[in-house]
Amino acid sequence: MYQVIKIESFERTRRLVLKNICTGTEDICFDDSAVVSNVNFSFIQLDECYNCKIKLFGKIVEKPDMFSVLCKNLGEIVVGKKTMIKVLIQSDEYYIPKSMDNKTMDEFYYSYSRKDLIQVDETIHADYLKQSYMPRGVI
Repeated sequence: MYQVIKIESFERTRRLVLKNICTGTEDICFDDSAVVSNVNFSFIQLDECYNCKIKLFGKIVEKPDMFSVLCKNLGEIVVGKKTMIKVLIQSDEYYIPKSMDNKTMDEFYYSYSRKDLIQVDETIHADYLKQSYMPRGVI
């Protein structure tokens, strides 16, 4: 559960500061849900609490560096129509795209540049409701 402690609105996107009420961690999250759909996270209000899923936008790295975090793999979870990996970083849960690299790894380092809001309560970001594109001939 997260409390909204700050909302910065831009022309079509927002930056939200969310505080995990269980761990006290503050996350700065990007919200572009209004860009892609009329069903979006515009209902979010300052000081209110919501169940949120936050995606880390980044990649797995082989060796730790000052920008990477150690992730514990908590298993696969489906958000809308996309399969994600739920990860634990210290005491906080986040989501990353499933790949062949992270599917079976118990722990790995992940370098990310942004945190994206992908689900709030029962509302799922429209990008996660689309079927994944699969080029012809790929199995």
